[in-house]
Amino acid sequence: MSDIVNFSTIISRFKENNLHYETLLTPSDMKFILLERGGRILGPFWDTGKSSLFWVTPLFNDPKRFSDFIENKGWNIGGDRVWIAPEFQFNITNRYDFDGTYSLPPQMDPGTYHLTKENSKIFKFENSITLEANTIPSRKTNLFLTSFVTLCDDPLRNVQEYKEISTQVKFAGYERLIILDKKQNDNVMSESWNLVQLIPGGKMIIPTSHLTHPIFYRGKLDSKSFQLCSHAIIIQMDGKNQYKFGVKSPFVFGRIGYYNQIDDDISYLLIKNFYNNPSSTYCEEPPLQPGEHGFSIHVYNDDGNLGGFCEMEVNGQTIGGNTQKTKSSDSILLWAYIGRKWAINKIAEWLLGVTPLQ
Repeated sequence: MSDIVNFSTIISRFKENNLHYETLLTPSDMKFILLERGGRILGPFWDTGKSSLFWVTPLFNDPKRFSDFIENKGWNIGGDRVWIAPEFQFNITNRYDFDGTYSLPPQMDPGTYHLTKENSKIFKFENSITLEANTIPSRKTNLFLTSFVTLCDDPLRNVQEYKEISTQVKFAGYERLIILDKKQNDNVMSESWNLVQLIPGGKMIIPTSHLTHPIFYRGKLDSKSFQLCSHAIIIQMDGKNQYKFGVKSPFVFGRIGYYNQIDDDISYLLIKNFYNNPSSTYCEEPPLQPGEHGFSIHVYNDDGNLGGFCEMEVNGQTIGGNTQKTKSSDSILLWAYIGRKWAINKIAEWLLGVTPLQ
């Protein structure tokens, strides 16, 4: 089964399975698809017949298998999604047996999302969620998740040096304004958790304030794939070796990027830009390290069992518990550039402080 999944194939599967979606067209004629089921954003689709820059499941290319996937309430469709953290609290019953007790709550994903078009420029996802907090006996929390999606402007549009190379690249971007509301305070802490699934083979780039050592939740990396610099963490992602690590909020600036190549001349760069707040709790913890929290960025690399993708993940502001907050609002932007390799490298240098190919 081919891993190349183009725009028309995805639309065909959605129509065959009566899945509600909307299409978001950018000024550069690149496209995003907003899928009601699971609150997904797929894309960007940059060329007819080519795959999107986000990873999506190859099941799209098999109508029967995709239909079965939908009927069985599968979650792993790909693209950009929003879950609720912390994972150790909502998705497992025994943090010391992560794989053996893992169960994704279906009310989180695919959920019961409702997608509406507010006007020609604003789309809204809504999902009401009741989750069991497994770390607190018999404690449930009720959450209402709203996500507004709009196109955003190129962050480099007012930079003179960029204007000189902008003809060599195409830009597409959007903002997710994520509002998490628990209506009334309880002792269960929660936060929005934004994840985008990526095609392996590229480099994850995390700008940092100094030589920062990430903390691994699971797995490990060999020295050839992992580079610690005085101002960045750079990881070669392969989708073959499972690991996950987090980076603490005081040492990052609210950006994480992914650089990959289409061919010898064309590359692309995906950047998440978000409000990184070291004063927030960031309650996610490595399963085997209770009390070790404060991570605003996570990176995941699959081993092939879930599809061989990789992920860049960012967390929103914490609510509930001792925060005394019942509502959070987080603006998370996705900037996508594709074009000539030398131009993409220059953009990475400007926005991330790193030149991927040196």
